[in-house]
Amino acid sequence: MEKITLVHISDLHLGPDFVLRSIGRMRRWWRTEDQTLLENLGKAIRGIAPDYVVLSGDIVNKCSRKSLEKAANTLRRLFTGAGLDIKSQVLLIPGNHDVKLFPTENEYFGRVAEFLWFLQVFFDERSMLTRKTKFIRLDAKRRLCFFCLDSTLKDKQPAAEGEVGRAQLEWLEGKQRQLLKTCAGFESFVRIVVLHHHPHPIEAGGPERLMQLLDAGEVISSFRHLEVNIVLHGHKHFPHHKQEFYDTNRHYVVAGAGTATCPFPEEQAGEGNNFHILRLEPSKNLLEIQMMKADNNKEYHPHYPQPVRYPLFQPSVSGYRITEFRILYRILDLAGTSLITSQRIGIFADKPDYELKKLMFSFNCPEVSEIVEFNYDTDSVSGVEFETKTKRVYKGRFTLIKSLKWGSEPLGMNSFTIKVTRGFCMKASEYQTFYPGKTSLTESNELAVVHPCDQLTCMIEFPYGYRVEPHLEAKDLNGMDLEMRTADYSLKEDLIANRYTLVVVRPVWQAVYSMVWKVPEGD
Repeated sequence: MEKITLVHISDLHLGPDFVLRSIGRMRRWWRTEDQTLLENLGKAIRGIAPDYVVLSGDIVNKCSRKSLEKAANTLRRLFTGAGLDIKSQVLLIPGNHDVKLFPTENEYFGRVAEFLWFLQVFFDERSMLTRKTKFIRLDAKRRLCFFCLDSTLKDKQPAAEGEVGRAQLEWLEGKQRQLLKTCAGFESFVRIVVLHHHPHPIEAGGPERLMQLLDAGEVISSFRHLEVNIVLHGHKHFPHHKQEFYDTNRHYVVAGAGTATCPFPEEQAGEGNNFHILRLEPSKNLLEIQMMKADNNKEYHPHYPQPVRYPLFQPSVSGYRITEFRILYRILDLAGTSLITSQRIGIFADKPDYELKKLMFSFNCPEVSEIVEFNYDTDSVSGVEFETKTKRVYKGRFTLIKSLKWGSEPLGMNSFTIKVTRGFCMKASEYQTFYPGKTSLTESNELAVVHPCDQLTCMIEFPYGYRVEPHLEAKDLNGMDLEMRTADYSLKEDLIANRYTLVVVRPVWQAVYSMVWKVPEGD
């Protein structure tokens, strides 16, 4: 999967401010924009060439049609000049400054009416109802999903607090259930929530009073159900990022952007003007965050010597992960001679401070069988150490030519091939000889998941004219049957090749998956 680049900006605060607030802070209410900052922001974004720009609210100081319309035209020029396709690459949500100060009964003709007008002008669309303040953006190609929320709901409080609301959370979780059913592989998508108010308290950047997300507990609980990976927000003008944990292992990264263009030092929480670049590499389980900060010449430069790194997903217990574990059984003749190829595709270290130098392998065949050939991929392996090497059991470790560290390029493939005599019993009449003491007339190719992987693919090719009807069986470590949903696997038949292919999505580590079939009656 390719690298994904996001620019996260927030709290631009364009246009005139409230008169009383400006007088209280001893500054001019009619001049709040710095054209040099805006121009340099556009230049910085053009140089980054992001896949998406996320703007998490407080676009203007004061929610008026005139102010929002001017801001829409300003941002159109800025993003178009930065080389972005606005409709497909820019995501916008409202902040508390972008909606009416006092809540009103009707959402579309009260609280967010002016912001909807802003969206219409900014996206150059005919209807004010085309865009919403809450929406989902699905990028199936990049396996990415944005859940964009409106956190400006308030029942009574006219200050800077926010609220997502139970109705919006139920809408969100309903959309998640729908995507799991209709979008292939959605379980492995990167999921990003965007909202204006911070869901977790921020120690720095000023007091929390009158700034909170009032239903933060419910929102965080919803993150758990959504299995969110990243949360982006603005609001407090204090740039930060940290890991938050659902439980002992599962986490998400919260990244709050400061103010990108507000020129007043008292509004910058001591951090100046800034925004974040997020680079996602799902194939490496890697998220990098770099803060871009304006210098005294109002030009944006990287703030850290190196980007800060976080695991994007929960790291595996083993410290490494395989994108796909694929095994192909080719039964060459009716005597059961078999050629078995095992492929580990896309191997990567997914844990900080972990290094993978050796890769385990194991193969067992029935008592009446014998391993007669063993070949391995010398492009990725410098040698092999056997723990067990008998006529029917090969077990050991491959020494990798190049060790794998977190963030390094994944290993494309590691494979080995084994040739086995009498790997399978082909006739029921020979069953007692093949498996002494067994009376069941079924056979299988058992496959234990010894490497954490995202996909398990198992193929078995039978000789021409040999017909069986395999079905899936799955058991956990204790030998108990695993419940398998239709969305978790597929079992397909290729009549021409006489091949059956089983694909299991996100298989359970150390579980055993088998294709089981009835052995045809012999002559």
